[in-house]
Amino acid sequence: MSEFTASLSQHLPMLLDGIMLFAIAGLWFVWGRNAERQRLVESMLADSAKQLHEATHHLQQAMELINQSTDSQRQHMHKTGPDRVQKKAASREDSNITDMLNMQREGKSIEDISKHLGLPLNQVKLVLKLQANRAH
Repeated sequence: MSEFTASLSQHLPMLLDGIMLFAIAGLWFVWGRNAERQRLVESMLADSAKQLHEATHHLQQAMELINQSTDSQRQHMHKTGPDRVQKKAASREDSNITDMLNMQREGKSIEDISKHLGLPLNQVKLVLKLQANRAH
């Protein structure tokens, strides 16, 4: 029994050192995986921020177009009757939306639709996105 306790007291420090090394290696591995996950999350956040910035930019352009359209309609309304201008503008907008949707169904690109209808690219993108959301 005394030989066992002597052997244990001699090998115990080495056993504890081995356990410590194993624990440190495990912690290092976990730290590395968490760092990889953190980089992935940061990348996803950067992509989301970019998409949000782009969407904000599209929305600002759409608001500018709406404001310009409203201003031109007001000016035109003073020259002609308000009912006639509203009906004509609504008819033109409905026709453009119908044309956009038909061209999209035909497989035309957004750029081609924009060029064909003579409308700004961002306006076409916005209308198609809104129509897609409306369909869902």
